[in-house]
Amino acid sequence: TDGIHIASPATQKIIIRRNFIQDVGEGIDVFGEHNQIHSNEIRDAYIAGIKLVHGASNNSVSNNRIIRPGLAGVFVSGSGVVNENTEFNHVFSNTISAVNDGRHWSDAFPAAIRLTFNGSLGAPINNTFQNNTMLESPEAYAEIWAEGDLRRKNSFPSP
Repeated sequence: TDGIHIASPATQKIIIRRNFIQDVGEGIDVFGEHNQIHSNEIRDAYIAGIKLVHGASNNSVSNNRIIRPGLAGVFVSGSGVVNENTEFNHVFSNTISAVNDGRHWSDAFPAAIRLTFNGSLGAPINNTFQNNTMLESPEAYAEIWAEGDLRRKNSFPSP
């Protein structure tokens, strides 16, 4: 189950701020557009702290603390359901720690930030990831893991 779920691409301009979410499947799961996800603390999400999927676009994700996520702190994914790209999201200044601490995802390339196709329709492209920090995560495969050529289809500017 999700802590907070924005379940429709038509859902727009929601502000999710200053929440404490713990012991869920995914902390905040977003399909919508033009939403702001700021200053939340998410602990012990089995799959992901924050997930942008199924055409989620133009969202801002910043200043969140994500502690002990399973597969990813921030998971940005395409879709096998909606023929829309997950794009133009800005993910910045988040702190992600103890990725895969429970060691449930060791064979699945756990990472602080993860980009994946998740089907054959929309893809995660044209997103910007900036000033995110991964701390104390010896069980993580990498700070950023991107399937196929997704790393070059998104932006990772230096501070």
